Amino acid sequence: MATPSSCARGACRWSAATWSSSAAAAAVGMARRSSAIPGGCWRMSGKATSPSRRRPATTASSLAQTARSTRRRRTPAAPRWRPALDDGPRGGREKPENRRKPMKLTCLAGAALAVAVALSPAWAAEGPPIKIVVGFTAGGVTDVLARVVAEDLRKRLNAPVIVENKPGAAGTRAAAQVSKADPDGTTLLMIPGTHTMAPALQKVDYDTKKDLTYISLIATAPSMLTVNKDTKYTDVKSVVDDAKAHPGEIPYGSSGVGSTSHFMGILFEREAGVKLNHVPFKSSGESLQAVIGGHVPMSFSAVNQALGAVKSGQVRALAIGSEKRSAHLPDVPTFAEVGLPKVLSETWIGLTGPANMSPDLVKKINDAVMAGIATPEMQKRFADLGVDVIAAGPVEFTNIVAREVDTYEALARDLNLKAQ
Repeated sequence: MATPSSCARGACRWSAATWSSSAAAAAVGMARRSSAIPGGCWRMSGKATSPSRRRPATTASSLAQTARSTRRRRTPAAPRWRPALDDGPRGGREKPENRRKPMKLTCLAGAALAVAVALSPAWAAEGPPIKIVVGFTAGGVTDVLARVVAEDLRKRLNAPVIVENKPGAAGTRAAAQVSKADPDGTTLLMIPGTHTMAPALQKVDYDTKKDLTYISLIATAPSMLTVNKDTKYTDVKSVVDDAKAHPGEIPYGSSGVGSTSHFMGILFEREAGVKLNHVPFKSSGESLQAVIGGHVPMSFSAVNQALGAVKSGQVRALAIGSEKRSAHLPDVPTFAEVGLPKVLSETWIGLTGPANMSPDLVKKINDAVMAGIATPEMQKRFADLGVDVIAAGPVEFTNIVAREVDTYEALARDLNLKAQ
């Protein structure tokens, strides 16, 4: 805190940032108490002037005399303050030692006011509400992760953050809506990896590469080959051998035409040199339940979706489509380990926004997201969902999207899949 002498010299350099709210309140209280002391002076020693020394009634002539005296003593650099009047027997004349007391009070009151303003609700007000749109129904991994991230962003951005589900057209309806929103950061979109497949399989009302800003890639979950626990398949080789012996006869389930699991099945066929019978379901959950119930012998499922069924023994996981083994299923080999290194399929989850968001705004949001997913609490919540944390910023995320869009469009052309 500045000393009284520094205030008297006009060098009262108060730093509002170092004041606590209690100090500000005390300063305001002292300033208020000073106004109740006879003569309007508060001595820096903390002692008021003696109440017994009441000031005589102030007359017009004494005020005029004081004003003239003040004008004579004022220097060009001196502030214009009304002089304090002493409660002495001189009938209201100014005491020399009191000339600087109003300056002391001015410094004190000014500092208190600055702190009060800095700590007021108006300066600490919440930012505008932020909406994270999810193109799928509530309860899926994209929706759940969006809610986990939204909860953390509320604290880090000091703004209300809500999740809004806009299901339809495999998530492209929500993407089209967000692509046309204002690029002010109040409308965002949480997307899964199927976002990059959509333009190869259906007509969309936006340019996947250009009409969205890719902010943060936050999670990944590799796909894996799962089989019913009662089948004869114990490893990938047994599946390949049976498929070669019965081309086009062995069914596998997926979550729909053009889904991640569908494309993984295609990759598996091409790399293993076999032909399977594709059975599309409406969702990954239905596909997995079909395997559990024995309606189809196998499917390609994301780790986060099939993890519980694998651990409970309802299905067996034969291989995983990532470059390294999953921490959730460390005993399951990768496809590369069983001789099919090009069978790679990982679904990811990422946060995007409309095109033309300012770089500063993108950085602010990405920094907040990255700070959140780096905490042990968030990483545990991700692990409980069966997904791995992946911290990729705007540049890397944008490059991944562009590369995958090109890959899936080329694959769709090779397989003669038409956009519907």
